[in-house]
Amino acid sequence: MKYTYTAVFAEKDGKVYARVPDLNGCITTGKDLSDAIEQMADAMAAWLCAAEDEGLPIPEPTQQAKISCGNGEELSLINADTLKYRAAKKSAIFCIF
Repeated sequence: MKYTYTAVFAEKDGKVYARVPDLNGCITTGKDLSDAIEQMADAMAAWLCAAEDEGLPIPEPTQQAKISCGNGEELSLINADTLKYRAAKKSAIFCIF
């Protein structure tokens, strides 16, 4: 399944912190904005896979204009594909053995 949510990014102490307000607890960091975006796509896919597996409700994305952000924070749409994520993780498991 494919999903798109808005993530909030903020730089602090040489790292970029990211969160998705719609996905409670979906947070990550990156060494720069590009890395944080990549890490957030992975974190979102993991969060969404867990919700799908557990039958938990998956919230509708909030319109970006309705998401509040503070000084120095930036918003970006992030895509996550749980089918692609599951396939990549399954392949990684087979490569270990």
